[in-house]
Amino acid sequence: MSPSKIRIGLIGLGDMGRGHLECLKSFPSVEIVALCDTHPERLTNAQKSVASSPKTYEKYQEFLNHPGLEAVFVSVPNFLHTEIGLEVLKAGKHLFLEKPLAHTLSDGKKLADASQKTNLIFQVGHIYRYSPFYLEMMEWIQKDAVGTPLLLWCHEFRQPFPQREWFYDKTKSGDTFVEKNCHHFDLFNWVTQDKPKQVVSFGGQSVLKPGTQISCSYCPDSPQTLKTNTTIDHGWVLVEYQKSAKANLGLSMFLRPPNEIWRGLELGVIGSNGKMLIGNVDFGTMTLYGGTKKEEKKEIKNPTPQWHSGMHEEHEAFLNSIQTGQKPYASPQMAYEALILSCAAQDSLQSKKIILLPP
Repeated sequence: MSPSKIRIGLIGLGDMGRGHLECLKSFPSVEIVALCDTHPERLTNAQKSVASSPKTYEKYQEFLNHPGLEAVFVSVPNFLHTEIGLEVLKAGKHLFLEKPLAHTLSDGKKLADASQKTNLIFQVGHIYRYSPFYLEMMEWIQKDAVGTPLLLWCHEFRQPFPQREWFYDKTKSGDTFVEKNCHHFDLFNWVTQDKPKQVVSFGGQSVLKPGTQISCSYCPDSPQTLKTNTTIDHGWVLVEYQKSAKANLGLSMFLRPPNEIWRGLELGVIGSNGKMLIGNVDFGTMTLYGGTKKEEKKEIKNPTPQWHSGMHEEHEAFLNSIQTGQKPYASPQMAYEALILSCAAQDSLQSKKIILLPP
């Protein structure tokens, strides 16, 4: 293991990029050496926040030639993931790529295939895979708390996306089931330890129509009026897995801020032993119901509440993988499996048909 610091650069300094930058600054083993964004103001503000005053670039092609650069965090709009991600790998740099893997299945496959042809570390920002909360919930499930998971649900009822154009253009974001719900489809895959068999979805755009004013509470930009919107703002998705488990996702994108409503982000599981486990990551609580025992409760608070649950841990894992060569848990292949389900939900909505998936 090298005692020297890992020389890291970041491409994309919007909401997620700045979050990654702030978190990375907390690691003594990291040296931020380069920053890249197409917005000069973002670059200037980010550079001022780093004591070492890293070199700034507006073109990622020039950024990738920065002397001594070892690893790159990429937090750009989804339609740029494949182009930039492949160039990072081609340049011989370790890659942390924000979720989703890509905005289309074909682009996602290019990245997943590329990851199989390199010894570089390639981790995807499926943050919940590193969340202490969901790791504890999974450990409880794996210890047979509910038996075999049979019925699952997740409710993502939240405020709109940030008031930035690409979120509301499905050709750039992949649409809402891809951009937002890849997290939740990945949770379904994780809990069931299975592959989906068929998917059907319903939804549409009822509230966030062109002309609607958008003001996301965590976006620093001023409120904006939607000029166009080709994405859905609500939906329900039903998934049947190969081994018969069923999962249901509920989505609303038009709750008023703040994001954390009284019930938070809920993930529920009912298993073959008749017990039900409900977890709420926003509140750090999970409860096991049913059986002869009184309900059992656990509280798993985020040890680094200044960041999303799992952000500090996913960074720590990425840095450890660079130092040890160990492949990341949140691999491109795992992210591709979540993308398959996300795209199937979008396809069902568009075609108004049940989508059958290969085993």
